[in-house]
Amino acid sequence: MDEPRRMAQLDREMDEILDEADESMEEFYRDYPEMRPSKAELQAEALRDRADEIEQMELVKELEQMRRERISELRKIIPLIRSKAF
Repeated sequence: MDEPRRMAQLDREMDEILDEADESMEEFYRDYPEMRPSKAELQAEALRDRADEIEQMELVKELEQMRRERISELRKIIPLIRSKAF
């Protein structure tokens, strides 16, 4: 499996885990409503989540650039390796 597909699969798996966690928390809040976060806490959490998403997108972008550069480097040396092999 190539890197982009592998990352997409990992993203899907992480989304499933997070959905399950959200469902568990909702069950918990039904049993213990006093533990539910306030609107301000929810807003702060949403902002932190958004910041995490932005950081993750930047990391993925940097890793993809590094991957492309490495592929380019390897493609440049293939002719050299082939010429030495034969």
